[in-house]
Amino acid sequence: MMQIIEVREYITPLRKATAVSKIHKGFSYDGKYLVYEGGDKPAYVLRTATFKQTERKRREFEAVGRIHGLGVRTSEPVAFGTVEALGICYMVLRYVDGRTLPKGYRSCWLMNSTAWALKPGGNCL
Repeated sequence: MMQIIEVREYITPLRKATAVSKIHKGFSYDGKYLVYEGGDKPAYVLRTATFKQTERKRREFEAVGRIHGLGVRTSEPVAFGTVEALGICYMVLRYVDGRTLPKGYRSCWLMNSTAWALKPGGNCL
């Protein structure tokens, strides 16, 4: 688990972080953390993965950037990098308040989002 000292020391865009809390929800094996810069609302989401996943995670970060650039309400990509000392790659995304999908909806969401992606102007859920 990432500690606030490691976040500040190794991840430049997060040097003003005042707290880090682990996210236990989600469908990926990435380390996921809410990063705070004072106050009770998160400022960023930090995602970490093993160093050997760097290129795949870089492509994912770039895809998020393209989606955000289209005006889709999603997290804005802030930074991508590696920390060799910790054996990780990371991405920093601006926090966007939203809802979590209930259990069992993942497959429905995946089917709908795939159909939406294939059909211009389609709606997901």
